[in-house]
Amino acid sequence: MNFFFKLKKNHKDLSSISSLLIFSLFTWHIIYNLHTFENWNEIQASIQGLIDGRPHWRAYQNRLLGPYTIQILSWILGSFQVSMNVFFALGILTHNLIFYFLLYRSLESQIISLLLVVTWSFLFIVLQDYWIYPWDIFEVIFFTFASYILIFENKWAHWLLLIFPIVLLNKESALFLPIGVLYVWELNKSKFFFREIVFIWVKLRSILILLMCVFGAIYTKFIRDFLFIESFYGHKDLSNQLLGNQIKIHVNIYDLVWANFFNHNLLHAIPLVVITIYFVRLFISSDDKGLRLGCAFYFTQLIAILFFGWINETRMLFPLISLILLVLLRKNQLNRQ
Repeated sequence: MNFFFKLKKNHKDLSSISSLLIFSLFTWHIIYNLHTFENWNEIQASIQGLIDGRPHWRAYQNRLLGPYTIQILSWILGSFQVSMNVFFALGILTHNLIFYFLLYRSLESQIISLLLVVTWSFLFIVLQDYWIYPWDIFEVIFFTFASYILIFENKWAHWLLLIFPIVLLNKESALFLPIGVLYVWELNKSKFFFREIVFIWVKLRSILILLMCVFGAIYTKFIRDFLFIESFYGHKDLSNQLLGNQIKIHVNIYDLVWANFFNHNLLHAIPLVVITIYFVRLFISSDDKGLRLGCAFYFTQLIAILFFGWINETRMLFPLISLILLVLLRKNQLNRQ
């Protein structure tokens, strides 16, 4: 199946890939310099702490894929710090290449595809937080792919179930993938999808999705408790023992609709509120399945961030960047038809 490669073999392809390579390294260079030397030492210590069973927080303990990838690289390169830098640089390049090929598959325009990758990189830089972790990099790669599948190629949604175990090794956000597949199976052209939600769970394939989500949650809880020794800060992190995360919906709602409008977080709060309102309107008014799937996937991730994350820790918004761009791209394509 020729899923990824629709490119013609000519000098323009080599030029585009070379441009992506240069721009990705440039992006990593900017991100590297946004963090201080002391900051990078803290990030390295947090990654090594997770490997040793002493992460900053219990919620990090199941996020094994990125830290152990860096660990394996360090056996080859001989330095954990060098391996960490190589991992982040190659991770950004890998994401940009995948995103470019996916965009080109739908657009068949190298220039526009490159511009959208540049836009993603710019927003990725703008949303940099004090912390950046290896699971953040894997997450943007997996969720860019998942977002594209749901919006443009939802007939291939079963691919998301195939990569689910790998994504689960990276982060518990893997649970969004079977939910996305459920949306594909159940979301028809009806304007009011949620009135049918009570009938979904009686169907066998929906029970499969439910079982996958239950398995993912049990696995996450088990790994956290089994591998976690103590917090990097020297305590047992007992306040997060039940779920591994704190419930922060009340703090996040207050920040998002009030407090952020009076501090520097205004710069991401206003776009987030505006985009959310716009996506609600798109979901209600559109008949396009891909567009509505993209909006539903956005709502699912945003709600999870509001409940279990911290809306002002902007790295949590990284997976939403490509999703937002792809929804807007889909909307633009529909307007041109």
